[in-house]
Amino acid sequence: MVKGGAKIIVIQGEGGVGKTKLARKYFDSQGLAFLELWMPTMDAKNIISVESVVEEWLWRDFDEQTGRNLGINLQRLKRKLRDETRTRGVLIDNLETALDINGKFIEFHRHYVELLRVLADPAINSVTLITSRERLCEAGVDVNFYMLKGLDESAWRQFFTSRKINPHSPALSEMCKAYGGNAKAMQIISGAILTDNEGDIDAYWDANKDDLLIKQELEDLVVSQFQRLQIIPEAYRLLCRMGCYRYQDVPLPIEGVLCLLWDVPESQRRRVVNRLCARCLVESRNENTGYIQ
Repeated sequence: MVKGGAKIIVIQGEGGVGKTKLARKYFDSQGLAFLELWMPTMDAKNIISVESVVEEWLWRDFDEQTGRNLGINLQRLKRKLRDETRTRGVLIDNLETALDINGKFIEFHRHYVELLRVLADPAINSVTLITSRERLCEAGVDVNFYMLKGLDESAWRQFFTSRKINPHSPALSEMCKAYGGNAKAMQIISGAILTDNEGDIDAYWDANKDDLLIKQELEDLVVSQFQRLQIIPEAYRLLCRMGCYRYQDVPLPIEGVLCLLWDVPESQRRRVVNRLCARCLVESRNENTGYIQ
Protein backbone atom coordinates (compact mmCIF):
# COMPACT_ATOMS: atom_id res chain seq x y z
CA MET A 1 0.00 0.00 0.00
CA VAL A 2 2.80 2.42 0.87
CA LYS A 3 4.59 1.69 -2.39
CA GLY A 4 1.31 2.41 -4.14
CA GLY A 5 1.20 5.89 -2.63
CA ALA A 6 -0.99 5.31 0.46
CA LYS A 7 -0.45 8.03 3.05
CA ILE A 8 -2.84 6.78 5.75
CA ILE A 9 -3.51 3.08 6.41
CA VAL A 10 -6.04 1.90 8.99
CA ILE A 11 -5.08 -1.50 10.43
CA GLN A 12 -8.45 -2.87 11.52
CA GLY A 13 -9.06 -5.98 13.60
CA GLU A 14 -10.44 -7.33 16.86
CA GLY A 15 -8.77 -6.79 20.22
CA GLY A 16 -5.56 -8.76 20.74
CA VAL A 17 -5.02 -9.63 17.09
CA GLY A 18 -1.73 -7.71 16.92
CA LYS A 19 -2.58 -4.37 15.27
CA THR A 20 -0.23 -2.21 17.30
CA LYS A 21 2.57 -4.75 17.16
CA LEU A 22 2.28 -4.89 13.36
CA ALA A 23 2.39 -1.10 13.06
CA ARG A 24 5.48 -0.83 15.25
CA LYS A 25 7.10 -3.74 13.43
CA TYR A 26 6.59 -1.97 10.11
CA PHE A 27 8.19 1.27 11.32
CA ASP A 28 11.10 -0.65 12.86
CA SER A 29 11.64 -2.68 9.70
CA GLN A 30 11.83 0.53 7.65
CA GLY A 31 14.00 2.32 10.19
CA LEU A 32 11.44 5.10 10.56
CA ALA A 33 11.22 7.45 13.50
CA PHE A 34 7.56 8.08 14.24
CA LEU A 35 5.21 10.45 15.98
CA GLU A 36 2.82 8.65 18.31
CA LEU A 37 -0.68 9.23 19.62
CA TRP A 38 -2.31 6.74 21.97
CA MET A 39 -6.08 6.85 22.45
CA PRO A 40 -7.34 5.48 25.80
CA THR A 41 -9.38 2.31 25.38
CA MET A 42 -13.11 2.65 26.10
CA ASP A 43 -12.95 6.08 27.81
CA ALA A 44 -13.60 8.91 25.36
CA LYS A 45 -13.43 11.46 28.19
CA ASN A 46 -9.66 11.02 28.41
CA ILE A 47 -8.92 11.54 24.71
CA ILE A 48 -6.30 14.23 24.23
CA SER A 49 -7.48 17.20 22.19
CA VAL A 50 -6.01 17.45 18.71
CA GLU A 51 -4.76 20.94 19.60
CA SER A 52 -2.61 19.48 22.39
CA VAL A 53 -1.38 16.63 20.20
CA VAL A 54 -0.19 18.91 17.40
CA GLU A 55 1.46 21.31 19.87
CA GLU A 56 3.29 18.41 21.54
CA TRP A 57 4.53 17.00 18.23
CA LEU A 58 5.78 20.39 17.03
CA TRP A 59 7.53 21.20 20.30
CA ARG A 60 8.94 17.78 21.21
CA ASP A 61 9.69 16.22 17.82
CA PHE A 62 10.48 19.26 15.67
CA ASP A 63 11.66 21.84 18.22
CA GLU A 64 9.13 24.22 16.69
CA GLN A 65 7.36 27.07 18.45
CA THR A 66 3.59 26.72 18.48
CA GLY A 67 0.85 29.26 17.99
CA ARG A 68 -2.52 29.57 19.64
CA ASN A 69 -4.50 28.64 16.54
CA LEU A 70 -4.96 25.02 15.45
CA GLY A 71 -4.98 25.96 11.78
CA ILE A 72 -1.60 27.70 12.06
CA ASN A 73 -0.10 24.77 13.95
CA LEU A 74 -1.38 22.32 11.35
CA GLN A 75 0.25 24.41 8.63
CA ARG A 76 3.52 24.30 10.56
CA LEU A 77 3.23 20.54 10.97
CA LYS A 78 2.54 20.13 7.25
CA ARG A 79 5.59 22.23 6.40
CA LYS A 80 7.81 20.23 8.73
CA LEU A 81 6.64 16.90 7.29
CA ARG A 82 7.00 18.21 3.75
CA ASP A 83 10.60 19.28 4.40
CA GLU A 84 11.64 15.99 6.03
CA THR A 85 14.64 14.44 4.26
CA ARG A 86 13.55 10.96 5.37
CA THR A 87 10.05 9.54 5.61
CA ARG A 88 8.53 10.09 9.03
CA GLY A 89 6.07 7.64 10.55
CA VAL A 90 2.91 8.55 12.45
CA LEU A 91 1.17 6.01 14.71
CA ILE A 92 -2.37 6.65 15.99
CA ASP A 93 -3.36 3.80 18.30
CA ASN A 94 -6.88 2.68 19.40
CA LEU A 95 -8.76 5.12 17.18
CA GLU A 96 -12.11 3.39 17.84
CA THR A 97 -12.44 5.24 21.16
CA ALA A 98 -12.85 8.52 19.27
CA LEU A 99 -15.44 7.18 16.80
CA ASP A 100 -19.23 7.20 17.03
CA ILE A 101 -21.59 4.42 15.90
CA ASN A 102 -21.23 5.54 12.27
CA GLY A 103 -17.44 5.44 12.25
CA LYS A 104 -17.11 9.23 12.41
CA PHE A 105 -15.23 11.23 15.00
CA ILE A 106 -17.40 12.08 17.98
CA GLU A 107 -18.58 15.68 18.00
CA PHE A 108 -16.16 16.93 20.66
CA HIS A 109 -13.16 15.68 18.64
CA ARG A 110 -14.21 16.57 15.08
CA HIS A 111 -10.98 18.57 14.66
CA TYR A 112 -9.12 15.29 14.27
CA VAL A 113 -10.48 15.24 10.73
CA GLU A 114 -8.32 18.28 9.97
CA LEU A 115 -5.22 16.50 11.30
CA LEU A 116 -5.92 13.49 9.09
CA ARG A 117 -6.35 15.75 6.08
CA VAL A 118 -2.87 17.09 6.68
CA LEU A 119 -1.45 13.58 7.08
CA ALA A 120 -3.18 12.48 3.85
CA ASP A 121 -1.54 15.24 1.81
CA PRO A 122 0.49 13.58 -1.02
CA ALA A 123 3.13 16.33 -0.71
CA ILE A 124 4.28 15.44 2.80
CA ASN A 125 6.99 12.90 3.53
CA SER A 126 5.22 10.66 6.02
CA VAL A 127 3.28 7.42 6.42
CA THR A 128 0.47 7.22 8.99
CA LEU A 129 -0.65 3.91 10.48
CA ILE A 130 -3.89 3.90 12.48
CA THR A 131 -5.00 0.94 14.57
CA SER A 132 -8.71 0.49 15.22
CA ARG A 133 -11.23 -2.18 16.09
CA GLU A 134 -13.78 -0.33 13.98
CA ARG A 135 -13.90 1.20 10.54
CA LEU A 136 -13.17 4.88 10.04
CA CYS A 137 -15.85 6.41 7.81
CA GLU A 138 -14.90 10.02 7.17
CA ALA A 139 -15.65 10.86 3.55
CA GLY A 140 -13.36 13.88 3.64
CA VAL A 141 -10.24 11.84 4.41
CA ASP A 142 -8.49 9.52 1.95
CA VAL A 143 -7.53 6.34 3.85
CA ASN A 144 -6.69 2.74 3.00
CA PHE A 145 -7.80 -0.26 5.06
CA TYR A 146 -5.81 -3.34 6.01
CA MET A 147 -7.94 -6.02 7.68
CA LEU A 148 -5.88 -7.98 10.20
CA LYS A 149 -7.23 -11.39 11.14
CA GLY A 150 -6.05 -14.05 13.55
CA LEU A 151 -2.92 -16.10 12.99
CA ASP A 152 -3.17 -19.44 11.25
CA GLU A 153 -2.36 -22.77 12.85
CA SER A 154 1.19 -22.88 11.49
CA ALA A 155 1.97 -19.60 13.26
CA TRP A 156 0.59 -20.98 16.51
CA ARG A 157 2.77 -24.07 16.11
CA GLN A 158 5.83 -21.94 15.48
CA PHE A 159 5.11 -19.82 18.57
CA PHE A 160 4.46 -22.82 20.84
CA THR A 161 7.65 -24.44 19.58
CA SER A 162 9.59 -21.31 20.57
CA ARG A 163 8.16 -21.66 24.10
CA LYS A 164 9.06 -25.36 24.25
CA ILE A 165 5.43 -26.52 24.32
CA ASN A 166 4.47 -29.56 22.24
CA PRO A 167 3.37 -28.07 18.88
CA HIS A 168 2.09 -31.38 17.52
CA SER A 169 -0.67 -31.95 20.08
CA PRO A 170 -4.21 -32.07 18.63
CA ALA A 171 -5.12 -29.65 21.43
CA LEU A 172 -3.19 -26.86 19.71
CA SER A 173 -5.34 -27.10 16.59
CA GLU A 174 -8.49 -27.00 18.71
CA MET A 175 -7.22 -23.97 20.63
CA CYS A 176 -6.32 -22.05 17.50
CA LYS A 177 -9.80 -22.63 16.08
CA ALA A 178 -11.58 -21.87 19.34
CA TYR A 179 -9.83 -18.50 19.74
CA GLY A 180 -9.89 -17.57 16.06
CA GLY A 181 -6.10 -17.49 15.91
CA ASN A 182 -6.03 -14.44 18.21
CA ALA A 183 -2.40 -13.53 18.89
CA LYS A 184 -3.04 -12.18 22.39
CA ALA A 185 -4.96 -15.32 23.34
CA MET A 186 -2.06 -17.42 22.03
CA GLN A 187 0.34 -15.56 24.28
CA ILE A 188 -1.90 -15.76 27.36
CA ILE A 189 -2.63 -19.47 26.93
CA SER A 190 1.00 -20.42 26.39
CA GLY A 191 1.93 -18.60 29.59
CA ALA A 192 -0.80 -20.41 31.49
CA ILE A 193 0.33 -23.79 30.16
CA LEU A 194 3.88 -23.13 31.36
CA THR A 195 2.85 -21.72 34.73
CA ASP A 196 -0.18 -23.81 35.68
CA ASN A 197 0.51 -27.11 33.93
CA GLU A 198 4.31 -27.26 33.70
CA GLY A 199 4.20 -27.07 29.92
CA ASP A 200 1.63 -29.87 29.45
CA ILE A 201 -0.65 -28.55 26.73
CA ASP A 202 -2.99 -31.56 26.84
CA ALA A 203 -3.52 -31.26 30.59
CA TYR A 204 -4.32 -27.55 30.23
CA TRP A 205 -6.82 -28.09 27.42
CA ASP A 206 -8.54 -31.03 29.13
CA ALA A 207 -9.09 -28.87 32.20
CA ASN A 208 -10.15 -25.66 30.46
CA LYS A 209 -11.65 -26.36 27.04
CA ASP A 210 -15.18 -25.96 28.39
CA ASP A 211 -14.36 -22.52 29.81
CA LEU A 212 -12.52 -20.57 27.13
CA LEU A 213 -12.47 -17.37 29.20
CA ILE A 214 -11.10 -18.89 32.39
CA LYS A 215 -8.19 -16.44 32.37
CA GLN A 216 -9.17 -12.88 33.26
CA GLU A 217 -7.09 -11.45 30.41
CA LEU A 218 -9.06 -13.54 27.91
CA GLU A 219 -12.36 -12.45 29.37
CA ASP A 220 -11.27 -8.80 29.21
CA LEU A 221 -10.62 -9.10 25.47
CA VAL A 222 -14.17 -10.29 24.81
CA VAL A 223 -15.86 -7.97 27.31
CA SER A 224 -14.27 -4.86 25.82
CA GLN A 225 -15.45 -5.87 22.34
CA PHE A 226 -19.02 -6.38 23.56
CA GLN A 227 -19.01 -3.11 25.50
CA ARG A 228 -18.15 -1.18 22.34
CA LEU A 229 -20.89 -2.98 20.44
CA GLN A 230 -23.55 -2.05 22.99
CA ILE A 231 -23.56 1.53 21.70
CA ILE A 232 -25.39 0.07 18.70
CA PRO A 233 -28.32 -1.73 20.39
CA GLU A 234 -29.68 -3.30 17.18
CA ALA A 235 -26.31 -4.87 16.30
CA TYR A 236 -25.80 -6.04 19.88
CA ARG A 237 -29.22 -7.74 19.97
CA LEU A 238 -28.50 -9.37 16.61
CA LEU A 239 -25.27 -10.89 17.91
CA CYS A 240 -27.06 -12.23 20.99
CA ARG A 241 -29.80 -13.77 18.82
CA MET A 242 -27.20 -15.35 16.54
CA GLY A 243 -25.91 -17.16 19.60
CA CYS A 244 -28.62 -19.80 19.19
CA TYR A 245 -27.01 -20.96 15.93
CA ARG A 246 -23.84 -22.98 15.58
CA TYR A 247 -22.72 -20.59 12.87
CA GLN A 248 -19.06 -21.23 13.76
CA ASP A 249 -19.47 -24.63 12.11
CA VAL A 250 -22.44 -24.05 9.80
CA PRO A 251 -22.56 -20.79 7.84
CA LEU A 252 -25.81 -18.87 8.38
CA PRO A 253 -27.65 -17.72 5.22
CA ILE A 254 -27.96 -13.95 4.99
CA GLU A 255 -31.74 -14.38 4.81
CA GLY A 256 -31.65 -16.06 8.22
CA VAL A 257 -29.65 -13.19 9.69
CA LEU A 258 -32.10 -10.62 8.32
CA CYS A 259 -35.03 -12.56 9.81
CA LEU A 260 -33.45 -12.19 13.25
CA LEU A 261 -33.93 -8.43 12.89
CA TRP A 262 -37.72 -8.62 13.07
CA ASP A 263 -37.87 -5.46 15.20
CA VAL A 264 -35.83 -3.37 12.73
CA PRO A 265 -37.39 -1.80 9.60
CA GLU A 266 -36.53 -3.85 6.52
CA SER A 267 -34.79 -0.91 4.89
CA GLN A 268 -32.34 -0.74 7.83
CA ARG A 269 -31.58 -4.44 8.37
CA ARG A 270 -28.61 -4.80 6.05
CA ARG A 271 -27.06 -1.70 7.56
CA VAL A 272 -27.22 -3.34 11.01
CA VAL A 273 -25.56 -6.49 9.64
CA ASN A 274 -22.81 -4.39 8.04
CA ARG A 275 -22.16 -2.60 11.34
CA LEU A 276 -21.87 -5.89 13.18
CA CYS A 277 -19.45 -7.26 10.59
CA ALA A 278 -17.43 -4.03 10.67
CA ARG A 279 -16.74 -4.59 14.36
CA CYS A 280 -14.95 -7.86 13.64
CA LEU A 281 -17.25 -10.01 15.79
CA VAL A 282 -18.40 -12.06 12.83
CA GLU A 283 -16.93 -12.67 9.41
CA SER A 284 -18.53 -10.65 6.68
CA ARG A 285 -20.74 -12.05 3.97
CA ASN A 286 -19.18 -14.30 1.37
CA GLU A 287 -20.36 -12.83 -1.93
CA ASN A 288 -20.05 -16.19 -3.69
CA THR A 289 -22.19 -18.18 -1.26
CA GLY A 290 -24.34 -15.50 0.34
CA TYR A 291 -23.56 -16.80 3.83
CA ILE A 292 -22.51 -15.12 7.06
CA GLN A 293 -19.89 -16.86 9.22
